Amino acid sequence: MEYLKKLEQEKLEQEKLKQDKIKDNLLKVCFEVKNNIELYSKSLPFEFQHIYIFKKDKIYYKLYGRLHEMYLKSFDELSISKKKCDIDESYLLFPKMIYKNVDLNIEKKYDFTFVGSFAFIINKNVQNFGYNNRKWVIDFAKENFTENSFFVNTSKNTNLDKDWNILGEFDKTFDEESNVFIFSKFDEKLKNQIYFNKEYYDNLSKSKFCLCPAGDCLWSIRFIECIMCKCIPIVNTIEETYRSEAESKLDYKYYLTSSPEFIYREDWVEHNLNIFLKYHTLEYYLNKIFIIGFNKTGTTSLDGFFNFNSIPSAHWDRGNLAKTIKYNYENKNPLLKGYEKYTVFSDMEDVKNLNYAHVEYFKEFYKMYPNSKFILNIRNVDNWIKSRCNHNFNNDGFKINYLEMVKSQYNLTSEQVIEKWKNDFNNHVNNVIEYFSDKKNKLIIFDIEKDSINEIIDFLPELELNGKYYGHLNKGKQ
Repeated sequence: MEYLKKLEQEKLEQEKLKQDKIKDNLLKVCFEVKNNIELYSKSLPFEFQHIYIFKKDKIYYKLYGRLHEMYLKSFDELSISKKKCDIDESYLLFPKMIYKNVDLNIEKKYDFTFVGSFAFIINKNVQNFGYNNRKWVIDFAKENFTENSFFVNTSKNTNLDKDWNILGEFDKTFDEESNVFIFSKFDEKLKNQIYFNKEYYDNLSKSKFCLCPAGDCLWSIRFIECIMCKCIPIVNTIEETYRSEAESKLDYKYYLTSSPEFIYREDWVEHNLNIFLKYHTLEYYLNKIFIIGFNKTGTTSLDGFFNFNSIPSAHWDRGNLAKTIKYNYENKNPLLKGYEKYTVFSDMEDVKNLNYAHVEYFKEFYKMYPNSKFILNIRNVDNWIKSRCNHNFNNDGFKINYLEMVKSQYNLTSEQVIEKWKNDFNNHVNNVIEYFSDKKNKLIIFDIEKDSINEIIDFLPELELNGKYYGHLNKGKQ
Protein backbone atom coordinates (compact mmCIF):
# COMPACT_ATOMS: atom_id res chain seq x y z
CA MET A 1 0.00 0.00 0.00
CA GLU A 2 2.82 2.35 0.91
CA TYR A 3 4.51 1.46 -2.34
CA LEU A 4 1.41 2.44 -4.35
CA LYS A 5 1.14 5.74 -2.51
CA LYS A 6 4.79 6.45 -3.19
CA LEU A 7 4.34 5.57 -6.85
CA GLU A 8 1.32 7.85 -7.12
CA GLN A 9 3.24 10.67 -5.48
CA GLU A 10 6.12 10.24 -7.93
CA LYS A 11 3.67 10.38 -10.83
CA LEU A 12 2.20 13.62 -9.49
CA GLU A 13 5.66 15.12 -9.08
CA GLN A 14 6.66 14.05 -12.60
CA GLU A 15 3.47 15.56 -14.00
CA LYS A 16 4.17 18.80 -12.14
CA LEU A 17 7.70 18.90 -13.54
CA LYS A 18 6.29 18.27 -16.99
CA GLN A 19 3.77 21.13 -16.64
CA ASP A 20 6.47 23.47 -15.32
CA LYS A 21 8.62 22.60 -18.32
CA ILE A 22 5.72 23.35 -20.67
CA LYS A 23 5.25 26.73 -18.98
CA ASP A 24 8.95 27.47 -19.28
CA ASN A 25 8.95 26.55 -22.97
CA LEU A 26 5.82 28.62 -23.54
CA LEU A 27 7.48 31.66 -22.02
CA LYS A 28 10.49 31.15 -24.27
CA VAL A 29 8.23 30.90 -27.29
CA CYS A 30 6.39 34.07 -26.24
CA PHE A 31 9.70 35.86 -26.02
CA GLU A 32 11.21 34.54 -29.23
CA VAL A 33 7.99 34.34 -31.31
CA LYS A 34 9.09 31.28 -33.27
CA ASN A 35 7.09 29.22 -35.75
CA ASN A 36 6.59 26.28 -33.37
CA ILE A 37 3.93 28.09 -31.32
CA GLU A 38 1.22 25.69 -32.51
CA LEU A 39 3.20 22.74 -31.14
CA TYR A 40 3.34 24.31 -27.69
CA SER A 41 -0.25 25.47 -27.76
CA LYS A 42 -1.49 21.86 -28.11
CA SER A 43 0.02 20.92 -24.75
CA LEU A 44 -0.81 24.21 -23.03
CA PRO A 45 -1.76 23.83 -19.33
CA PHE A 46 -5.36 24.69 -18.48
CA GLU A 47 -4.39 27.76 -16.45
CA PHE A 48 -2.89 29.36 -19.58
CA GLN A 49 -5.63 28.44 -22.05
CA HIS A 50 -7.89 31.37 -21.11
CA ILE A 51 -5.19 33.92 -21.89
CA TYR A 52 -3.54 33.09 -25.20
CA ILE A 53 -4.78 32.95 -28.79
CA PHE A 54 -2.42 31.28 -31.27
CA LYS A 55 -2.49 31.99 -35.01
CA LYS A 56 0.34 30.64 -37.15
CA ASP A 57 3.49 32.34 -35.87
CA LYS A 58 1.67 34.96 -33.81
CA ILE A 59 0.51 35.13 -30.21
CA TYR A 60 -2.49 37.21 -29.22
CA TYR A 61 -4.13 37.69 -25.83
CA LYS A 62 -7.71 37.44 -24.65
CA LEU A 63 -9.46 39.93 -22.42
CA TYR A 64 -8.70 38.45 -19.03
CA GLY A 65 -8.61 39.71 -15.46
CA ARG A 66 -8.63 43.50 -15.29
CA LEU A 67 -8.99 43.80 -19.09
CA HIS A 68 -12.19 41.77 -18.95
CA GLU A 69 -13.55 43.95 -16.14
CA MET A 70 -12.74 47.11 -18.11
CA TYR A 71 -14.68 45.73 -21.07
CA LEU A 72 -17.75 44.96 -18.95
CA LYS A 73 -17.55 48.31 -17.15
CA SER A 74 -17.51 50.17 -20.48
CA PHE A 75 -20.88 48.69 -21.43
CA ASP A 76 -22.24 48.93 -17.91
CA GLU A 77 -21.70 52.71 -18.02
CA LEU A 78 -24.15 52.77 -20.94
CA SER A 79 -26.60 50.56 -19.02
CA ILE A 80 -25.87 47.68 -21.40
CA SER A 81 -25.28 44.26 -19.86
CA LYS A 82 -22.88 41.83 -21.49
CA LYS A 83 -22.95 38.05 -21.23
CA LYS A 84 -19.90 35.90 -21.71
CA CYS A 85 -21.08 34.88 -25.18
CA ASP A 86 -21.40 38.56 -26.20
CA ILE A 87 -17.77 39.48 -25.51
CA ASP A 88 -15.85 40.61 -28.57
CA GLU A 89 -12.10 40.06 -28.10
CA SER A 90 -11.16 42.38 -30.98
CA TYR A 91 -10.38 45.56 -29.06
CA LEU A 92 -9.53 46.36 -25.47
CA LEU A 93 -12.03 48.90 -24.10
CA PHE A 94 -11.40 51.68 -21.59
CA PRO A 95 -14.42 52.77 -19.50
CA LYS A 96 -15.25 56.45 -19.12
CA MET A 97 -14.21 56.35 -15.47
CA ILE A 98 -10.65 56.11 -16.80
CA TYR A 99 -10.34 57.98 -20.09
CA LYS A 100 -12.72 60.82 -19.18
CA ASN A 101 -10.67 61.55 -16.04
CA VAL A 102 -7.33 61.81 -17.82
CA ASP A 103 -6.02 65.38 -17.81
CA LEU A 104 -4.90 66.11 -21.37
CA ASN A 105 -4.12 69.77 -20.69
CA ILE A 106 -1.08 69.29 -18.47
CA GLU A 107 2.09 70.96 -19.70
CA LYS A 108 4.73 68.55 -20.98
CA LYS A 109 7.33 68.39 -18.21
CA TYR A 110 9.34 65.30 -19.15
CA ASP A 111 10.94 64.17 -22.39
CA PHE A 112 11.06 60.43 -21.56
CA THR A 113 9.29 58.48 -18.83
CA PHE A 114 9.01 54.95 -17.54
CA VAL A 115 7.15 53.87 -14.42
CA GLY A 116 6.91 50.12 -14.09
CA SER A 117 8.09 46.85 -12.66
CA PHE A 118 10.95 44.52 -13.56
CA ALA A 119 9.64 41.66 -11.41
CA PHE A 120 6.72 39.32 -12.08
CA ILE A 121 5.36 36.71 -9.70
CA ILE A 122 3.07 34.52 -11.84
CA ASN A 123 5.30 31.49 -11.28
CA LYS A 124 8.88 30.83 -10.28
CA ASN A 125 10.24 31.38 -13.78
CA VAL A 126 8.20 34.33 -14.97
CA GLN A 127 10.34 36.86 -13.14
CA ASN A 128 13.30 36.13 -15.43
CA PHE A 129 11.04 36.13 -18.49
CA GLY A 130 9.55 39.50 -17.56
CA TYR A 131 12.96 40.92 -16.88
CA ASN A 132 14.20 39.74 -20.30
CA ASN A 133 11.27 41.51 -21.92
CA ARG A 134 12.10 44.74 -20.14
CA LYS A 135 15.86 44.84 -19.84
CA TRP A 136 16.08 47.00 -22.98
CA VAL A 137 14.39 49.75 -20.92
CA ILE A 138 17.43 49.96 -18.64
CA ASP A 139 19.86 50.26 -21.53
CA PHE A 140 17.67 52.80 -23.31
CA ALA A 141 17.28 54.91 -20.17
CA LYS A 142 21.01 54.97 -19.51
CA GLU A 143 21.68 56.13 -23.06
CA ASN A 144 18.79 58.53 -23.71
CA PHE A 145 17.20 59.75 -20.48
CA THR A 146 18.15 63.25 -19.32
CA GLU A 147 17.70 65.49 -16.30
CA ASN A 148 14.25 66.21 -17.78
CA SER A 149 13.27 62.53 -17.75
CA PHE A 150 11.41 60.50 -15.12
CA PHE A 151 12.06 56.86 -14.18
CA VAL A 152 10.69 54.66 -11.38
CA ASN A 153 11.16 50.94 -10.85
CA THR A 154 7.96 50.00 -9.01
CA SER A 155 9.36 46.59 -7.98
CA LYS A 156 11.26 48.18 -5.10
CA ASN A 157 8.74 47.12 -2.44
CA THR A 158 8.48 43.47 -3.53
CA ASN A 159 11.91 42.32 -2.36
CA LEU A 160 12.40 41.02 -5.90
CA ASP A 161 14.62 43.92 -6.96
CA LYS A 162 16.30 44.69 -3.67
CA ASP A 163 19.68 45.12 -5.37
CA TRP A 164 18.47 47.79 -7.79
CA ASN A 165 21.16 50.31 -8.76
CA ILE A 166 20.10 53.90 -9.51
CA LEU A 167 20.45 54.57 -13.25
CA GLY A 168 21.00 58.32 -13.06
CA GLU A 169 19.64 61.63 -11.83
CA PHE A 170 16.34 60.87 -13.56
CA ASP A 171 15.84 57.61 -11.58
CA LYS A 172 13.43 58.37 -8.71
CA THR A 173 12.97 54.74 -7.63
CA PHE A 174 13.97 55.33 -4.01
CA ASP A 175 12.49 58.81 -3.68
CA GLU A 176 9.57 58.97 -1.28
CA GLU A 177 7.43 60.72 -3.90
CA SER A 178 7.55 57.61 -6.09
CA ASN A 179 5.46 55.64 -3.58
CA VAL A 180 2.30 57.03 -5.23
CA PHE A 181 3.01 54.72 -8.16
CA ILE A 182 3.01 51.56 -6.02
CA PHE A 183 -0.69 50.89 -6.34
CA SER A 184 -2.77 47.73 -6.06
CA LYS A 185 -0.62 45.91 -8.60
CA PHE A 186 0.75 43.37 -6.15
CA ASP A 187 -2.41 42.97 -4.08
CA GLU A 188 -3.91 39.61 -5.07
CA LYS A 189 -7.37 40.65 -3.91
CA LEU A 190 -7.38 43.75 -6.12
CA LYS A 191 -5.54 42.54 -9.23
CA ASN A 192 -8.69 42.21 -11.35
CA GLN A 193 -10.33 45.44 -10.20
CA ILE A 194 -10.47 48.64 -12.25
CA TYR A 195 -8.57 51.49 -10.71
CA PHE A 196 -7.72 55.02 -11.74
CA ASN A 197 -4.30 56.07 -10.49
CA LYS A 198 -4.27 59.82 -11.08
CA GLU A 199 -0.53 60.20 -10.41
CA TYR A 200 0.30 57.47 -12.92
CA TYR A 201 -1.83 58.94 -15.71
CA ASP A 202 -0.74 62.50 -14.93
CA ASN A 203 2.85 61.34 -15.33
CA LEU A 204 2.05 60.02 -18.80
CA SER A 205 0.24 63.24 -19.71
CA LYS A 206 3.28 65.26 -18.59
CA SER A 207 5.60 63.22 -20.81
CA LYS A 208 6.40 63.43 -24.50
CA PHE A 209 7.55 59.82 -24.81
CA CYS A 210 6.98 56.71 -22.73
CA LEU A 211 8.83 53.39 -22.90
CA CYS A 212 6.27 50.63 -23.41
CA PRO A 213 7.96 47.24 -22.97
CA ALA A 214 6.27 43.87 -22.77
CA GLY A 215 5.89 42.26 -19.36
CA ASP A 216 4.62 38.79 -18.55
CA CYS A 217 3.15 38.85 -22.09
CA LEU A 218 4.62 40.25 -25.29
CA TRP A 219 2.14 43.11 -25.05
CA SER A 220 1.42 45.65 -22.30
CA ILE A 221 -1.62 47.84 -21.63
CA ARG A 222 0.87 50.69 -21.13
CA PHE A 223 1.04 51.14 -24.92
CA ILE A 224 -2.67 52.11 -25.08
CA GLU A 225 -2.56 54.09 -21.82
CA CYS A 226 0.29 56.12 -23.26
CA ILE A 227 -1.72 57.01 -26.38
CA MET A 228 -4.75 57.85 -24.24
CA CYS A 229 -2.59 60.44 -22.43
CA LYS A 230 -1.23 62.10 -25.60
CA CYS A 231 2.19 60.58 -25.10
CA ILE A 232 4.09 58.88 -27.94
CA PRO A 233 5.05 55.24 -27.23
CA ILE A 234 8.54 53.86 -27.70
CA VAL A 235 8.81 50.09 -28.12
CA ASN A 236 11.57 47.61 -28.86
CA THR A 237 9.59 45.36 -31.20
CA ILE A 238 6.34 45.65 -33.18
CA GLU A 239 4.89 42.79 -31.11
CA GLU A 240 4.76 45.17 -28.14
CA THR A 241 2.17 47.37 -29.89
CA TYR A 242 -0.90 45.09 -29.98
CA ARG A 243 -2.89 42.55 -27.99
CA SER A 244 -5.16 41.11 -30.71
CA GLU A 245 -5.08 40.56 -34.44
CA ALA A 246 -7.56 43.42 -34.93
CA GLU A 247 -5.40 45.77 -32.85
CA SER A 248 -2.34 44.84 -34.91
CA LYS A 249 -4.00 46.49 -37.92
CA LEU A 250 -4.59 49.88 -36.26
CA ASP A 251 -2.46 52.66 -37.67
CA TYR A 252 -0.93 53.88 -34.43
CA LYS A 253 2.14 56.12 -34.67
CA TYR A 254 5.06 55.21 -32.40
CA TYR A 255 8.84 54.95 -32.33
CA LEU A 256 11.03 51.86 -32.25
CA THR A 257 14.13 52.00 -30.07
CA SER A 258 16.14 51.72 -33.28
CA SER A 259 14.72 55.04 -34.57
CA PRO A 260 17.51 57.56 -35.30
CA GLU A 261 15.67 60.35 -33.44
CA PHE A 262 12.62 60.96 -31.29
CA ILE A 263 10.54 64.00 -32.26
CA TYR A 264 7.32 64.84 -30.44
CA ARG A 265 4.69 65.35 -33.13
CA GLU A 266 1.31 66.91 -32.35
CA ASP A 267 -0.18 65.40 -35.51
CA TRP A 268 0.80 61.92 -34.31
CA VAL A 269 -0.69 62.54 -30.90
CA GLU A 270 -4.05 63.70 -32.30
CA HIS A 271 -4.05 60.87 -34.86
CA ASN A 272 -3.44 58.30 -32.11
CA LEU A 273 -6.05 59.77 -29.77
CA ASN A 274 -8.72 59.64 -32.47
CA ILE A 275 -7.95 55.96 -33.13
CA PHE A 276 -8.06 55.31 -29.39
CA LEU A 277 -11.48 56.93 -29.01
CA LYS A 278 -12.85 55.08 -32.02
CA TYR A 279 -11.60 51.58 -31.22
CA HIS A 280 -10.77 51.46 -27.50
CA THR A 281 -13.79 53.28 -26.07
CA LEU A 282 -17.55 53.27 -26.63
CA GLU A 283 -17.48 57.00 -27.37
CA TYR A 284 -19.10 56.37 -30.76
CA TYR A 285 -20.95 53.18 -29.87
CA LEU A 286 -24.44 54.52 -29.33
CA ASN A 287 -26.49 54.92 -32.46
CA LYS A 288 -26.34 58.17 -34.34
CA ILE A 289 -29.08 58.92 -36.84
CA PHE A 290 -28.08 60.65 -40.05
CA ILE A 291 -30.86 62.22 -42.14
CA ILE A 292 -29.09 62.40 -45.48
CA GLY A 293 -31.68 63.84 -47.85
CA PHE A 294 -31.38 67.38 -49.23
CA ASN A 295 -32.98 70.38 -47.58
CA LYS A 296 -36.66 70.94 -48.47
CA THR A 297 -37.31 67.20 -48.13
CA GLY A 298 -38.78 67.44 -44.65
CA THR A 299 -35.53 67.95 -42.73
CA THR A 300 -37.05 70.60 -40.44
CA SER A 301 -40.10 68.43 -39.69
CA LEU A 302 -37.93 65.42 -38.92
CA ASP A 303 -35.64 67.52 -36.73
CA GLY A 304 -38.69 68.73 -34.76
CA PHE A 305 -40.04 65.18 -34.53
CA PHE A 306 -36.87 63.90 -32.86
CA ASN A 307 -36.42 66.91 -30.61
CA PHE A 308 -40.02 66.71 -29.38
CA ASN A 309 -39.36 63.04 -28.62
CA SER A 310 -36.43 64.17 -26.41
CA ILE A 311 -33.84 62.86 -28.87
CA PRO A 312 -31.19 65.62 -29.28
CA SER A 313 -31.15 66.70 -32.91
CA ALA A 314 -28.82 69.08 -34.76
CA HIS A 315 -30.25 70.75 -37.87
CA TRP A 316 -28.30 73.08 -40.21
CA ASP A 317 -27.09 75.44 -37.48
CA ARG A 318 -26.78 78.23 -40.09
CA GLY A 319 -24.32 76.12 -42.07
CA ASN A 320 -22.01 75.54 -39.10
CA LEU A 321 -22.90 71.85 -38.88
CA ALA A 322 -21.64 71.21 -42.41
CA LYS A 323 -18.61 73.48 -41.88
CA THR A 324 -17.64 71.60 -38.72
CA ILE A 325 -17.98 68.19 -40.36
CA LYS A 326 -15.80 69.27 -43.28
CA TYR A 327 -13.20 70.80 -40.94
CA ASN A 328 -13.09 67.64 -38.83
CA TYR A 329 -12.70 65.44 -41.88
CA GLU A 330 -9.85 67.52 -43.27
CA ASN A 331 -8.09 67.58 -39.89
CA LYS A 332 -8.65 63.86 -39.20
CA ASN A 333 -10.86 64.53 -36.18
CA PRO A 334 -13.99 62.57 -35.28
CA LEU A 335 -16.50 63.90 -37.80
CA LEU A 336 -19.00 65.01 -35.15
CA LYS A 337 -16.47 66.63 -32.84
CA GLY A 338 -18.17 69.72 -31.43
CA TYR A 339 -21.63 68.14 -31.80
CA GLU A 340 -21.11 65.09 -29.57
CA LYS A 341 -24.21 65.74 -27.45
CA TYR A 342 -26.54 65.24 -30.44
CA THR A 343 -27.96 61.95 -31.67
CA VAL A 344 -29.70 63.07 -34.90
CA PHE A 345 -28.19 65.16 -37.72
CA SER A 346 -29.97 66.76 -40.67
CA ASP A 347 -29.68 69.54 -43.26
CA MET A 348 -25.89 69.29 -43.33
CA GLU A 349 -25.48 71.99 -45.98
CA ASP A 350 -23.35 75.11 -46.18
CA VAL A 351 -24.47 76.33 -49.57
CA LYS A 352 -22.50 79.60 -49.33
CA ASN A 353 -19.31 77.52 -49.45
CA LEU A 354 -20.73 74.83 -51.76
CA ASN A 355 -20.41 72.28 -48.94
CA TYR A 356 -22.96 69.47 -48.90
CA ALA A 357 -21.69 67.27 -46.06
CA HIS A 358 -24.55 64.76 -46.24
CA VAL A 359 -23.52 64.02 -49.84
CA GLU A 360 -19.76 64.17 -49.45
CA TYR A 361 -19.37 62.30 -46.17
CA PHE A 362 -22.25 59.86 -45.71
CA LYS A 363 -19.87 56.94 -46.32
CA GLU A 364 -17.45 58.36 -43.77
CA PHE A 365 -20.32 58.66 -41.27
CA TYR A 366 -20.95 54.95 -41.62
CA LYS A 367 -17.27 54.03 -41.29
CA MET A 368 -16.74 56.12 -38.17
CA TYR A 369 -20.13 55.38 -36.57
CA PRO A 370 -20.89 51.82 -37.73
CA ASN A 371 -23.76 51.34 -35.27
CA SER A 372 -25.65 54.30 -36.70
CA LYS A 373 -28.75 54.34 -38.87
CA PHE A 374 -29.51 56.44 -41.92
CA ILE A 375 -32.71 58.05 -43.20
CA LEU A 376 -32.73 59.01 -46.88
CA ASN A 377 -35.62 61.47 -47.03
CA ILE A 378 -36.95 62.09 -50.54
CA ARG A 379 -39.95 63.51 -52.38
CA ASN A 380 -41.15 64.04 -55.93
CA VAL A 381 -38.25 65.80 -57.67
CA ASP A 382 -40.38 68.43 -59.40
CA ASN A 383 -42.11 69.34 -56.12
CA TRP A 384 -38.72 69.48 -54.40
CA ILE A 385 -37.36 71.89 -57.00
CA LYS A 386 -40.43 74.15 -56.73
CA SER A 387 -39.98 74.26 -52.97
CA ARG A 388 -36.30 75.14 -53.31
CA CYS A 389 -37.02 77.86 -55.86
CA ASN A 390 -39.55 79.46 -53.49
CA HIS A 391 -37.37 79.07 -50.42
CA ASN A 392 -36.17 82.26 -48.74
CA PHE A 393 -33.96 82.31 -45.68
CA ASN A 394 -32.72 84.96 -43.31
CA ASN A 395 -29.08 85.97 -43.61
CA ASP A 396 -27.96 88.63 -41.12
CA GLY A 397 -31.37 90.31 -41.24
CA PHE A 398 -31.76 90.10 -45.02
CA LYS A 399 -34.05 87.65 -46.79
CA ILE A 400 -32.26 85.76 -49.53
CA ASN A 401 -33.87 83.59 -52.17
CA TYR A 402 -32.25 80.16 -52.28
CA LEU A 403 -32.32 79.88 -56.09
CA GLU A 404 -30.84 83.35 -56.60
CA MET A 405 -28.01 82.61 -54.16
CA VAL A 406 -27.12 79.32 -55.86
CA LYS A 407 -27.17 81.02 -59.28
CA SER A 408 -24.67 83.53 -57.94
CA GLN A 409 -22.49 80.90 -56.26
CA TYR A 410 -22.17 78.75 -59.38
CA ASN A 411 -22.55 81.54 -61.96
CA LEU A 412 -25.40 79.64 -63.64
CA THR A 413 -28.80 80.54 -65.09
CA SER A 414 -32.04 79.45 -63.40
CA GLU A 415 -32.49 76.67 -65.95
CA GLN A 416 -28.93 75.43 -65.40
CA VAL A 417 -29.34 75.41 -61.60
CA ILE A 418 -32.59 73.43 -61.88
CA GLU A 419 -30.94 70.90 -64.20
CA LYS A 420 -28.02 70.61 -61.79
CA TRP A 421 -30.36 70.08 -58.84
CA LYS A 422 -32.15 67.25 -60.66
CA ASN A 423 -28.85 65.53 -61.42
CA ASP A 424 -27.54 66.03 -57.89
CA PHE A 425 -30.74 64.62 -56.39
CA ASN A 426 -30.85 61.51 -58.58
CA ASN A 427 -27.12 60.81 -58.28
CA HIS A 428 -27.20 61.10 -54.51
CA VAL A 429 -30.20 58.79 -54.15
CA ASN A 430 -28.58 56.19 -56.42
CA ASN A 431 -25.21 56.41 -54.62
CA VAL A 432 -26.81 55.98 -51.20
CA ILE A 433 -28.93 53.01 -52.30
CA GLU A 434 -25.93 51.33 -53.87
CA TYR A 435 -23.68 51.89 -50.84
CA PHE A 436 -26.18 50.49 -48.35
CA SER A 437 -27.32 47.59 -50.55
CA ASP A 438 -25.27 45.10 -48.48
CA LYS A 439 -25.80 46.79 -45.09
CA LYS A 440 -28.93 45.28 -43.68
CA ASN A 441 -31.23 47.40 -41.49
CA LYS A 442 -28.99 50.46 -41.72
CA LEU A 443 -31.00 52.55 -44.22
CA ILE A 444 -34.62 53.54 -44.65
CA ILE A 445 -35.88 55.52 -47.66
CA PHE A 446 -38.61 57.85 -46.45
CA ASP A 447 -40.82 59.63 -48.98
CA ILE A 448 -42.24 62.59 -47.10
CA GLU A 449 -45.16 62.87 -49.51
CA LYS A 450 -46.26 59.23 -49.36
CA ASP A 451 -44.90 57.43 -46.31
CA SER A 452 -46.19 57.34 -42.75
CA ILE A 453 -43.99 58.40 -39.86
CA ASN A 454 -44.70 54.93 -38.46
CA GLU A 455 -42.13 53.59 -40.90
CA ILE A 456 -39.40 55.58 -39.14
CA ILE A 457 -40.82 54.61 -35.74
CA ASP A 458 -40.59 50.93 -36.74
CA PHE A 459 -37.08 51.49 -38.13
CA LEU A 460 -35.94 52.87 -34.75
CA PRO A 461 -37.77 50.76 -32.15
CA GLU A 462 -35.03 51.33 -29.56
CA LEU A 463 -35.99 55.04 -29.33
CA GLU A 464 -39.70 54.44 -28.54
CA LEU A 465 -40.76 57.40 -30.68
CA ASN A 466 -44.22 58.95 -30.51
CA GLY A 467 -45.75 59.75 -33.91
CA LYS A 468 -47.93 62.56 -32.59
CA TYR A 469 -44.90 64.86 -32.68
CA TYR A 470 -44.49 64.61 -36.45
CA GLY A 471 -45.83 67.54 -38.47
CA HIS A 472 -44.88 69.62 -41.47
CA LEU A 473 -42.66 72.41 -40.23
CA ASN A 474 -41.13 75.11 -42.41
CA LYS A 475 -43.44 74.14 -45.24
CA GLY A 476 -42.87 76.34 -48.26
CA LYS A 477 -45.05 77.28 -51.21
CA GLN A 478 -45.48 74.58 -53.84
